[in-house]
Amino acid sequence: MVTAGERRISKIAAVWGVNTVTVLPPCGRCREFMYQLDQKNLGGWAESLD
Repeated sequence: MVTAGERRISKIAAVWGVNTVTVLPPCGRCREFMYQLDQKNLGGWAESLD
C-alpha cells in the first residue's frame, strides 16, 4: 500500500481469539501510523459483525 503511493485507509480490521473471535480497535502505535499517513484515516466508521 505505502510503497504504491497510497495513503488513505478505507477499512481495517483487527481480530483476536481462540475459541471466540473478538474485534479489536487498532492499537495506539497503529493509529499514530495511520494518522501520519493521512489525517483523514482516523475519521472512520466502527462496524459490528453481529
